[in-house]
Amino acid sequence: MKFSTPSFFLTILCCFLFSTGAAQSATKNPHSNLQCPTTQAQFSNNNLILNTGAATAPAIFVLHNVSHQTIWINHESDQGMSAGWSSSIKPKHWSAIQLTKTNFALQCADTNFKPLDCTHILQACNLIHPPAISASAGSYWLAENKTLRQVKQVLKKSNQA
Repeated sequence: MKFSTPSFFLTILCCFLFSTGAAQSATKNPHSNLQCPTTQAQFSNNNLILNTGAATAPAIFVLHNVSHQTIWINHESDQGMSAGWSSSIKPKHWSAIQLTKTNFALQCADTNFKPLDCTHILQACNLIHPPAISASAGSYWLAENKTLRQVKQVLKKSNQA
């Protein structure tokens, strides 16, 4: 059976977003019906840590705001004058991030920047078969505050590039 690259990628994306996969660990957020693999994501001290463990290759993560409020997520950078990372996600919206860094810590806050526990409001899934990424490509937001359909479109386009 022969698959075109875009349709194969979308099939893999849908499978990863809506199933647990035989070899992947999965978590079920109590505020969402979504199940997804989180083998390289974990919660620690109210933060979400992405690209954990012995991850050596770049990775793409999809983040889902499962709360009923707009949240801010931020990564404070320790790289000199860098201002860090900050992005808002509306309720039930999604963002996607490409990471070449490991142990990338994200903090959550409300719209008044009061710290929140990410465990109860944010769900993270790592793509099992992401588009080809060069290790020198860097870390950056691929999509911010989008519907799932819009995030899929962005990921599909990045796979075709």
